[in-house]
Amino acid sequence: MRYVNLLIQLLIMVVLVSCSGQESGESQNEMAEEAPFFEVDRNATGPLTLTELQINIPKEIRAEYTEDRRSCFFESVKRRALEAGAPASLNPNDFPYWNGKLSRADWSRQSNYMKRLLLAQAILSWAMVDC
Repeated sequence: MRYVNLLIQLLIMVVLVSCSGQESGESQNEMAEEAPFFEVDRNATGPLTLTELQINIPKEIRAEYTEDRRSCFFESVKRRALEAGAPASLNPNDFPYWNGKLSRADWSRQSNYMKRLLLAQAILSWAMVDC
């Protein structure tokens, strides 16, 4: 249960960080300079690629990551993406990231893009916990 709470907190942190530029009054040009946290390919099939998961650690978080921690994070992302396999064929009951909170019926109702996005968020959140 502790890991689920931590996962939720990390997802909230990612959302807050991504929205923080709007709240602080940054101009559109300043916000455009920072790349998105990650980009999932809408039309991709098969397992998440490392290109999709080339994480841009937001500058607010980057300062807290040492080189060793960053290296651990990226290795964890790579390992977890390979373990997960293709989002379209994933059985959420067999996947530990959601701790049984996501039913197979709910998963199957999601679009291919949404499955890729949810899986990417889970992988990144758990990689943060690893390191």
